[in-house]
Amino acid sequence: MHFDEKETLRSDKNPAFDYCEARYWLAYKGNRIVGRVAGILNKAYIEKWKARHIRFGWLDFEEDERIAKALVEKVEEWGRSLGMEAVHGPLGFTDLDHEGMLVEGFDQTGTLATSYNHPYYPKFLEKAGYSKHTDWVEYRINLPEKMDEKLEKMAAIVQKRLQLNVVRFRKAKELLPYAPAIFDLINTAYADLYGVVPLTEKQVKYYTKQYFSFMRPDFVSLVTDKEGKVAAFSITMPSLSEALQKAGGKLFPFGVFHLLKAMKKG
Repeated sequence: MHFDEKETLRSDKNPAFDYCEARYWLAYKGNRIVGRVAGILNKAYIEKWKARHIRFGWLDFEEDERIAKALVEKVEEWGRSLGMEAVHGPLGFTDLDHEGMLVEGFDQTGTLATSYNHPYYPKFLEKAGYSKHTDWVEYRINLPEKMDEKLEKMAAIVQKRLQLNVVRFRKAKELLPYAPAIFDLINTAYADLYGVVPLTEKQVKYYTKQYFSFMRPDFVSLVTDKEGKVAAFSITMPSLSEALQKAGGKLFPFGVFHLLKAMKKG
């Protein structure tokens, strides 16, 4: 949604600016905007990974390799002025922002959590001197109508042996007390993934307000250990892709109805 994007890019709204700096550029042909890019200096990343890398994100451009080259060159110039040694992206301020560049699966509809780009994007970036550093893979899993009995028995044995408890929720507000522990678990589980930096307490509050308000509580599963601490969680959602396309990035006047209708599916 437009307001979410704007808040993410504003230093007075996004708590990631406590340890990040950013610069934004637009490319023009005459009076028409034909491209955009964000350059991000993530100081927490540099400190954790001991790598003097600057990030680029929010990269979009018309089908002209000169536009792509001009945009990333602006990020490179800014990075050099800061003493950085390399550029990588597309990355956000945190790993809860849209990241990565689509290199296959262009015939598939993107999800709320991922970016879509045309096939010429990676080609033009390669011509500008960039190469793929890592693969992020998204899977589609077809669920059976009935769970395998062996898996159910195995789950029951593990649950009993480790004294695990599956917590279910009826109302969204019942989730809120678990939010800090859920984000602590994210920080721990994702710590060694590519480019990840831990979320701060301020960011946890920000994302709790942003995401927990529209979760379907009956679609959230949480597992606690024998001490009552959060050990695992699962958040699932109906697809919002079609609803977001119909909304056109705006909640009003009709976008909110498309989203509410999509959220009721499941």
